[in-house]
Amino acid sequence: MYDSQNPLITRATEFLEIAFRFVLLNFLWLISIAPIAAGFFYILQLTIGLEEFPWVLILIPIVLVSPASGGLYYATNQMAHGHDSGAAVYWEGMKSYVWPSYRWGIMNFVVAFLFSFNIWFYDNATFQLAPYIHIVFIVSAVFWAVIQMYTFPLMIEQEEPLVKTALRNSLLAVARHPLRSFGVLLLVLGIAFISTYVSFLFWILISVSLIAYLSNKNTLVVLEKLIATLFIIILPFSLFDSTKSACYIKGSLYQPPKVDYDRYKLPLFLL
Repeated sequence: MYDSQNPLITRATEFLEIAFRFVLLNFLWLISIAPIAAGFFYILQLTIGLEEFPWVLILIPIVLVSPASGGLYYATNQMAHGHDSGAAVYWEGMKSYVWPSYRWGIMNFVVAFLFSFNIWFYDNATFQLAPYIHIVFIVSAVFWAVIQMYTFPLMIEQEEPLVKTALRNSLLAVARHPLRSFGVLLLVLGIAFISTYVSFLFWILISVSLIAYLSNKNTLVVLEKLIATLFIIILPFSLFDSTKSACYIKGSLYQPPKVDYDRYKLPLFLL
C-alpha cells in the first residue's frame, strides 16, 4: 500500500493530471477541425486535385478553424492561470472568441500569404537587390511569428479582444523582452520539428496544446513584468484608480488582470 503523502507520488499524480489535460485539449482541437479540414481537402480533390494544389493555401482551412484555436488558447490560458481547463472551458472559449478568432485568423492568412509570395518572388528574382530584399522578408516573417506568440493570449487578457490593441501590446512585449520572446519561438520550433520529423504522433497527442500553453504562459510572465513597469511609470501621475492599482500587487497570489493599454493612452516610448 502506497503513502498518499509521498512527495514523489504527489508530483507524479500532478504530472499525469497535467499531461491528461494537454492530451484532452489536443484531442478536442483535432475533432473540432477535422470535419472542416476533411471537407476542404475532399472538395479540393474533386476540383483541381491535390497534386496541383498550391500548398500556401493550406492556410485557408486554418482560417476556417480559427474558433477551434480560440477555444484552445482560452483553455490553455486558464491552465496557465492555474484554473480549470477541461472540455467545458474549451467550448466556452470557442463560443466567446469566435469572431475575434476569425479576425485574427484572416489577418494571419493575409500576412502569411504576402510573406510567402514575396519570399518566393525575390528568391527567384535576378536583379541585384533581390537577395537582400529576400532576406528582409525572411527576417520580417520571423519577427511576425514572434509577435504572434503574444497576440491571441493578449486578446484574452485585454478588457476587449481587439486585434489592433493586441498587436501593439505584442510589439511592446517583444521590444521589452526580445531574448525571451525569440527563445520561446525557438522552443516552439523545436517542438514542431520533433513532432514533424521524429513522430507525427506528437501532433495528435500533445504538441498543439503544448504550444498554445507555452504562448499563454510566456505572455502572462511578460505581461506581469510590463504591468510592473507601467505601475512604476504612471503611478506618480495618478492615472490609476487607487482601488484598481492595488490589484496589481498581490504577492504570491498575483494573477495578471485584464489589461487594455489603450485605456491609459501611453506613448510607445514609455515602455
